[in-house]
Amino acid sequence: MANPFDKRATEFLSDDGAFLSVVAPDPITSSFASAGQKGTLYDRLVRIIGTPGSGKTTLARVFALKTVGALLRNPNAYKEITAALTATAVLENRQLRIAGCRLPMESEYRDFWELPYAEHVRLGLMENLIQARAVLGWLRGLEALGIPEDVITVQHRSLSNAALEAIGGETGTGLRKRAEKIEKAVYGVSAALVPPPLEELPEDATLPYHPFNVLSMLRAVTEEGELSLKPLVILDDTHALHPRQFNHLMTWLSRREIPIARWMMTRLDALDAQDVLFSQEDQGSFANLEPGRDYENIWLQGEPGNYGEKAYKTRFCRMARTMANRYLQLMPVMERRKLVDFERLLSNDPKNLPEGKCAELREEVKKRQFDLDLPQNIYSDLARSVNDYLRKSKSFDKGTDLELQMLLILMERFVRRIPQRDLFTSVEEEEPEASEDLTKRLNVNSALADGARVHLMHRFGRPYYYGISGVCGASGHNAQQFLRLSRPLVDLAETRAVRQKGDKPVLLTAADQDKRLIEQAKALIEEWSFPEVEGVRNLVRGIGAWCVSRTLEENAPLGGGATGVGVPQVEFERMARKRSRLAQVLHFAVAYNAVEISQRRLVKHKEWTTIELGGAVRVAHGLTLLDGGFVEKRVQDLENLIAVEEH
Repeated sequence: MANPFDKRATEFLSDDGAFLSVVAPDPITSSFASAGQKGTLYDRLVRIIGTPGSGKTTLARVFALKTVGALLRNPNAYKEITAALTATAVLENRQLRIAGCRLPMESEYRDFWELPYAEHVRLGLMENLIQARAVLGWLRGLEALGIPEDVITVQHRSLSNAALEAIGGETGTGLRKRAEKIEKAVYGVSAALVPPPLEELPEDATLPYHPFNVLSMLRAVTEEGELSLKPLVILDDTHALHPRQFNHLMTWLSRREIPIARWMMTRLDALDAQDVLFSQEDQGSFANLEPGRDYENIWLQGEPGNYGEKAYKTRFCRMARTMANRYLQLMPVMERRKLVDFERLLSNDPKNLPEGKCAELREEVKKRQFDLDLPQNIYSDLARSVNDYLRKSKSFDKGTDLELQMLLILMERFVRRIPQRDLFTSVEEEEPEASEDLTKRLNVNSALADGARVHLMHRFGRPYYYGISGVCGASGHNAQQFLRLSRPLVDLAETRAVRQKGDKPVLLTAADQDKRLIEQAKALIEEWSFPEVEGVRNLVRGIGAWCVSRTLEENAPLGGGATGVGVPQVEFERMARKRSRLAQVLHFAVAYNAVEISQRRLVKHKEWTTIELGGAVRVAHGLTLLDGGFVEKRVQDLENLIAVEEH
């Protein structure tokens, strides 16, 4: 089997049991449990939105009848997934309650837009094919559960007999026969080498067919009793459709008279820029539809205007560990050597710089003390503060090199905060109480330590990106990027597992990890291919340069450093609402994990919108992975960046 870290393992696992064995339950519960318990998952249109690799297709497949059937045949083997599906009301006391059908939209549905008919005809054909295939998907899924179509009946809304007859009647057999006719007729039109003239379209392709409006429940009498299931259709990858088709689906499926559950899985780039750049309360309505009332949005990586919140990052790291461990079990060498705990393969010790570099740092500290004319008692207080912090720190990283760099930064901070001395006042004449109070006010904390680590990385090449938290942060908390960044680490671990004799543990040093993560992050950026990609590259390149410059100031004013820029909230709103080119560039930058946007951040008594670089971009520029500060800029500065032409 190929290295499962090369791509999502779920993409090439056709067996449902094998698929369930590698799925982590955390995204199901974190994204859907709350809405599932409230019932909003199944009583209106739900849009599940995420960047590429955020897990949309995996989630869609989990809810499909075929997958749930495999779980029900052996629920004890997948207890975590069973619990997650129970939390989302798919199961109740291990009894099925929701009949899910996944329809991939990246196939021939887009082709309907190219047919030589009026728009309403093209959209009508697409609607009929979707509905026919959904009906067939539900029936085939139930058949896989051992429930034949001849015991299935339809609970329907009180509509005319004509509407019921148009879908095939009240029995499963009638539903199937009618759906097969519709599918065959419509597919014949879309797949024809030369589409037939409008007047020659098959009757079955154009007659009224609205099972989504008629069906409310599917019922079956089994040996275990009567089963009542709410139909759920999951339209996966709807971003593959033409924008007019996508908008039509939104309008059609948001109608309140549709009793079935319906989900649309899509990427952010299929949405309007306003949906991506603004939070829900700031978004305009879509075709007179209001989010929260007519449809529900579920954002897999945080809602616009508040991306990457801390709770999500914590959940992601837990999910990433589970996913990586399960993928390692699919690799024969790693399984045989019992090397199936990803976190234990990664060292968290960057080790001290060589003694020669440490000696260089000591000399620099002495020289800087002299240059700054820093009294010995103040220097001793600062050194003691750093030493006390590191002694109490629970971090593995607290070597001599870090202590010296922290002291360098602290001295710079001290000198910049003391009052300006008179030209004729000597250090000895200065009041000692003021300086001693200032040493207490200078915070020696994790932010200072992180700033020192970033400085050491840039100055001496000291490893900074390592450990499971380093990989998660570098991925921007995106599942696909996590796997792609992990791949070279797993390849190296596998190679060493093969070459090493005996049961000697495999442990990748911090330097091993740092080098490969930086190389892989740069490769991911080079591989970008999406609309406005050059504008996005220019944007993140410029923001990255500003952040590096601010980060490497001698007093590390932002702790670990800057991770993005902040522009005044009013300016950002004006730019985004007039749909400027910068708004379009930011739209795709967010959609493809290049940046994250947070709005209405109150700093210095002003409201800001922050545009923070994504994980891979931070790694490529040598920036902190922790929550950093921002560089203050204007919208015009950003517009100047994307106006730069490639040479």
